[in-house]
This record gives sequence, C-alpha cells and structure tokens, in this order.
Amino acid sequence: MLGHLARYLRAAGFDTRLARDGWSDARIVREAAAEDRWVITLDRRMATEQQAARRRIILLTDGLLDGHAATLTRRLGLDWLSHAFTRCLLDNSPLAAAEPHRPAPYDLPPGAGDVKRCPTCDRFYWHGSHYRRMLGRLATWQAAERRESSGHRHECPSFGVLVHGSPVAPAGKIVHLDPDPPKPPDAVLRKPAH
Repeated sequence: MLGHLARYLRAAGFDTRLARDGWSDARIVREAAAEDRWVITLDRRMATEQQAARRRIILLTDGLLDGHAATLTRRLGLDWLSHAFTRCLLDNSPLAAAEPHRPAPYDLPPGAGDVKRCPTCDRFYWHGSHYRRMLGRLATWQAAERRESSGHRHECPSFGVLVHGSPVAPAGKIVHLDPDPPKPPDAVLRKPAH
C-alpha cells in the first residue's frame, strides 16, 4: 500500500526501506528504534499505541499519494529535490555513475543525461520520460512545501525512511492506496542527525 510512497521517497533521495510483509507492529517499532527512524503508518491502532508510548510515528490518513506527501512535508519539512535521483527506486542503494566500459543494456535516447547504475541490482537510470514524470511530481511537492513552510527542511542524506507493506509496484501499474486496509503497511523514517 505504501510502496508507491516509498518509491517517491527514494526518488527524492531519502534512505527508504520496505519492511517485510508479516512483520509485527512490535518488530516494526523495534527496527525503527534501532535505526533511529520515524514510523509512518496507515494503522490507526498502531499509531495511537505508539504515540502514547512517545514513539516517533506519523499516521497517514489521506488515501492518495499527494496527500501522503503533503502530510510528510507538513510534519517533517522534507526537501523533495535536494538529493533527487540518488537512490535506486527498487532496493534503496545509493546510485553510482555507470562505468564507461560497461554501457547500459539499452539504446538510450539523445539527451538521456548522466547514466547511473545501482551497484546492488544492476539497474540503470537515465533522464527519460519516467524521470521527467517523477521529477515533475517531486517539484510540485517542493513548491507546495515552500508555500506552506517557514521552518527547517530536512535534506538528504541525514534523513531516512523504512516502509512496510506491499512491494513497490512495477512501472506502469496503478497502485490503489486504501486509507484503511485490514493489515496496513507501515513506513519508518530515520530522524535527522543534529
């Protein structure tokens, strides 16, 4: 459910993990505490319990991706553009410049920009139509943040995320974000270093 949000947080450069399906609330909280992260969830019960225990947790109530981004922007002051496209969208690894001796396995269009490669999954990234669509959405969220915020913004890489739930949807698939799923996914954000 929050896999699509995780993908955009990674696109913005935030250290974003997806927790495994089947993880208990206790394990999610334990992992978050061990990694000094915020928990982001759609689970009202979990949020209420963890807020009472003074845990860092954010309940997302809007069922749409843009609403989730607005909530995170409002609560955490995220900078959506300062480190955009520096992490793999699928496995969260920092991207590296593609080695010239190891060309991308695709015929890249002119103007593809700097080609990057994920050292973990070996995926290649370039400035194609998918990049432009995602960058446009990140820029929209950033513009909204600038209109609404006068406080501190959290930039990468000192801020990170863990998301629990369904895996990130492949490109081209529509992800329906149900605001009240029976077994909701959870996200965990690492708090910023001061």
